[in-house]
Amino acid sequence: MRLAAGMIPNLRTLGGALVAMALAGGPAAASGQQAPASLSVVVASQGQPLAGVQVSSDGKVVIADARGTATLRLSAGNRRVVVWDLGYAADTLSLHLRAGEDTTVHVALRPVAQQLAPIVVRATRIETRIEREPERVEVMAPEDVHEKTLTSPGDMTNLLVEMGGIRVQALAAGLGGASIRMQGLRGAYTLLLVDGLPLHGEGAPAFSLVQAPPLDLAQVEVIKGAATALYGPSALGGVVDLISKTPDDARQVVLNQTSQDGTDGLLWLSRPLSKRWGYTALAGVHRQGEEDADRDGWADIAGHTRVEARPRLFWRGRGGSSLRLTVGGTWEQRQGGTLPGHTVASGNPFPEKLDTRHLDAGSTGRFVIGRGWVLGVRGSATGTWHDRTFGAWLEHDRLRTLFGEATVGLTRSRHAFVAGVAAEHDGLRTRPLSAPDYGFTTLSMFASDTYTPVAPVSVALSARMDHHDRYGTFVSPRASLLLRLGDAWSVRASAARGVQAPRPTADPAAGFANYVAGMPLRMEHGTSTSLDVDGTLGPFQLNATLFRAFVDHPVLPRPIAGDSTHYSLVNASGPMRSAGAELFAVYARDPFLVTATYSHTAATEYSPEVGTRIDVPLTPRNAGGADVAWGDDEPGESGLRAALEVFYTGRQRLEEDPYRTFTPGFTTVEILVSKRFGGLTVYVNGDDLTNVRQTHWDPLLRTTPGLGGVWATEQWAPLRGRTVNFGARVSF
Repeated sequence: MRLAAGMIPNLRTLGGALVAMALAGGPAAASGQQAPASLSVVVASQGQPLAGVQVSSDGKVVIADARGTATLRLSAGNRRVVVWDLGYAADTLSLHLRAGEDTTVHVALRPVAQQLAPIVVRATRIETRIEREPERVEVMAPEDVHEKTLTSPGDMTNLLVEMGGIRVQALAAGLGGASIRMQGLRGAYTLLLVDGLPLHGEGAPAFSLVQAPPLDLAQVEVIKGAATALYGPSALGGVVDLISKTPDDARQVVLNQTSQDGTDGLLWLSRPLSKRWGYTALAGVHRQGEEDADRDGWADIAGHTRVEARPRLFWRGRGGSSLRLTVGGTWEQRQGGTLPGHTVASGNPFPEKLDTRHLDAGSTGRFVIGRGWVLGVRGSATGTWHDRTFGAWLEHDRLRTLFGEATVGLTRSRHAFVAGVAAEHDGLRTRPLSAPDYGFTTLSMFASDTYTPVAPVSVALSARMDHHDRYGTFVSPRASLLLRLGDAWSVRASAARGVQAPRPTADPAAGFANYVAGMPLRMEHGTSTSLDVDGTLGPFQLNATLFRAFVDHPVLPRPIAGDSTHYSLVNASGPMRSAGAELFAVYARDPFLVTATYSHTAATEYSPEVGTRIDVPLTPRNAGGADVAWGDDEPGESGLRAALEVFYTGRQRLEEDPYRTFTPGFTTVEILVSKRFGGLTVYVNGDDLTNVRQTHWDPLLRTTPGLGGVWATEQWAPLRGRTVNFGARVSF
């Protein structure tokens, strides 16, 4: 997997900025004039303005604004000016500036094909080349998204598994949900966004990853650590932003079949309608039969039938303005639990079902309103309706999220500044219960400034004030530093403090069937720090990260006294702590690409039952993997690609398992082979070829119901075992 980790840029070209400073900062030809002069450099490429370009002269560096304009105040006389940007050939100008006069020059940069295509990140609201962003933003590039579309075209559960420090944790063994854990923190602290919008609802809902295909994604951006300063009190552990594709005149059909009775059919349409307008559209139909791999009468793979659709409309204006509109809908019937004719230990059948209807609409806009000024707007509305069967219990709920945000950005000299306001309302209504119902509204103000005093150094400072109608007003700061060391190495450091607004959320497996309202919850507070070092050594790219996180008053489910099945949510009496290290390495030399990851995570929390600190459940201390890919897929070549992936998951502590307290470590292997024949690509993918199944060690079913009334144990290893999927992608 090619992970552009915000710290792994094309370091051959990073040195260009330093070279540009050296060239531009040479002594001017003597004219004797020291009176100031004004120079405006307007930069474009292929008729479009280039924002973020570095323009340097006489030791000064200015970043071009949204209109591609950079203005320098220089001494009069002969001056050498260097214009540089990643992915373009640098241009050098020799000018004579007159005292007190304004001079404007236009520069057209030529793209350089042999250099790495620039990666632009948007997760910090300032569209920035990844190598210049002080925030640690990890990016899954389009090639990797494409690969994961073949291995798992119907959902996104495999999308993030290769990113160090991220764990896609299976939830609800009866229904097959999943959550995203970052650096040892629970999934409730991760905010899942689509183009910066909460289109899946607030937080990271348990079934969003298994109900959305990745075919319409261009890249994935991840910010780890407390991101409240950027996105409010739902992102204490980090943010995953799914960036959608833009129109590119492509039409595809994907058909996929698995050896475990799963079928996927997807249609992708993408087309520019004019110079300004374009659209994309995704539609899918999916079916999965219930599968009982260990023949115990319980569905190890939940069955489902799903249909989804998501059209998007795009507009691109002059000077970098843009607008995208989207609507989406999902209908799914999911069933699991006991199979017909089977029972749990009580002697009764225990079916589990979840019917989902989801609708959303959203828009994002970026409008250049003046020299260096950019107006940004975002808004969305989301509604999700669930009908749940949990044994003999029936319940209905509706989740609703309304979101709006407006920002103003300004690029001037060495600063890129953004300020904005936001409002969000999220609520829950349940039947027949009413105790967990809520409706929360949060009003926010925020600002951030990225300052580049000299080309090798950038500092980003952010602060946000949130007023929550239940928990009050809180201020969250975040600071990041980028230091580029020569042309091969860079260092990033970040520190942040944030909050998390707790809400009475349903157990993914049980819903609210055994939920009991407890004491009012307190706001959760957290801090996070990280240090990243990355660089290149010949064909190797290396990255190392140290991190530490601290959450005070964490909200956890706890059993009711004298009742092992009913539970309530409480603030723990001790903090949750997480610390560790992540290593990432890439070897790239055509036609081979080899990646390796390793993470060590020590996450602990206070247990009132034990009276001391214990490991956070389902959090392996050690995990790692390797991916070896060979590709011959350029035009005129064979079109054959192959990849081998090996993943290791270390020992984990369990909390609600009657058979063991700690799990064994295990290794899984995956192989993907694809062959292109013109517009047709056929592929075969073998998943979990080592046939690791949790039921090889212990039964999945309990002898008595556990917390929440569930009959299945926690899922800590694969349940489906060895699986082969094969299919075809047709482009027309």
